[in-house]
Amino acid sequence: MYLVGPKKQTDGSYLVGIDPPKPGPALKWKDGAWIPNEQWLNWANICRDIVLGMLVSKPAWFSRPPRRDTLDSIFTPWAGQRLSGELFLADSQNNVPTEGVSGTAVRVLTAVRMTPQSITPVWTVNSIVPDPDVDTISLFGSDDEEDDAIKTVPIVAPVKEVKPAGHEENSDEVREVHLDDVAPVTGISAPTHIRSREWEARKFMAKERVREARLKAQMADRIAAREERRFYTQFGDLDETESHFSEYDLTDEESDAEEAEDAN
Repeated sequence: MYLVGPKKQTDGSYLVGIDPPKPGPALKWKDGAWIPNEQWLNWANICRDIVLGMLVSKPAWFSRPPRRDTLDSIFTPWAGQRLSGELFLADSQNNVPTEGVSGTAVRVLTAVRMTPQSITPVWTVNSIVPDPDVDTISLFGSDDEEDDAIKTVPIVAPVKEVKPAGHEENSDEVREVHLDDVAPVTGISAPTHIRSREWEARKFMAKERVREARLKAQMADRIAAREERRFYTQFGDLDETESHFSEYDLTDEESDAEEAEDAN
């Protein structure tokens, strides 16, 4: 494979030919979009590196010898992979064949178009093989037969409720339901949460807050015990008239109030 050119175009870009043109692996297209595969992606990456190296080896084509990283920064990728794992073609020349809804074809690299801002590949498409049309199987015969079957379906009149003898229907009758007569529902399970990404993230952050709070509490207990031992070492036991350290602890009422505030 050799590079030919460059030739300046009417739009100011430069066209560098590929000799001979480089066909890639067969690609599928469907519903107006290419469906790249791992084989084509690997071929595109290798071919792009080769073309990039050949451009760097042609310093006479440029106003000053280019560096590889400079050309690489403006050489648009030919394909890529999204975070979801989906492969896609990144070039702007992304026209698919018009023959059929889907099929396979070969994209041939014929040149690269260069501007001061970008380097993009130029493709042609050949070896087009549309997928054959597949006849659908109707389980109810032809469409006309289906329409006739729908039209001939008999309409069944609704069945009226049979009232006991002597019963008079009163449309104004109001029935009163007493809540005390309704049996309580037993075995109520916990509410089911929809495990979305947001819900999983909030759950993870709440779990981390619990871990952090427990760690801080354990560290605070150790610090308090160490300071208490240091006090006794330096000053001895407390006098009977002095307040004890336990008097600084939270009371049950204060603890319950803090828990209620955290719950809200």
